[in-house]
Amino acid sequence: MARILVLYGTTEGDTARVADSIGATLRAHGDMADVVQASRPGPSPEDYSGIVIAASVHGGRYQTAVRRWVRIHAAVLGSKPTAFVSVCLGVLQHDPVVDRELAAIMARLLEDTGWRPTMTKIVAGALLYTQYGWLKRWLMKRISPKPVVTPTPAATTNTPTGTICARSSRSSPTAFACLLRSRHGRRPHKWHR
Repeated sequence: MARILVLYGTTEGDTARVADSIGATLRAHGDMADVVQASRPGPSPEDYSGIVIAASVHGGRYQTAVRRWVRIHAAVLGSKPTAFVSVCLGVLQHDPVVDRELAAIMARLLEDTGWRPTMTKIVAGALLYTQYGWLKRWLMKRISPKPVVTPTPAATTNTPTGTICARSSRSSPTAFACLLRSRHGRRPHKWHR
């Protein structure tokens, strides 16, 4: 059983839900997963077999606490299997220009910190219209597609295309668990789509 750290940065709480979903999926596959917010004192990355880091894009960058944590622990991250999950609504636009910008934002983080994750994934965040002030709600309605309301359990997040838990964040931890097992000589789980 691998012990995995799921570290996250969040601005509005959505990335925390994504990180919780990743942790739950890893646990369901028999791994131990500790979900920790980057802005809080947490365990040392040396204590883990692998590390998943999730952060959301706001204003063209990731949370300061995540950037700082990755920069401090880049050497340890380079010696273990790691994954980076970037949370951003822009991925739903399916626009090559937006996709290039998201890739550039991620590349800047990796270049600035010296970290080279084993795997990366960009997933959609949530549109929380009812929690936004009037200006942010107006702006988000102008730049985002109309959301689809999908009844989901508390551990998942509604997005314009359904639920993060069921669609996008489940495949990352499953693939990460496979990667860990292959590195530790254990038989990997099948990949879920």
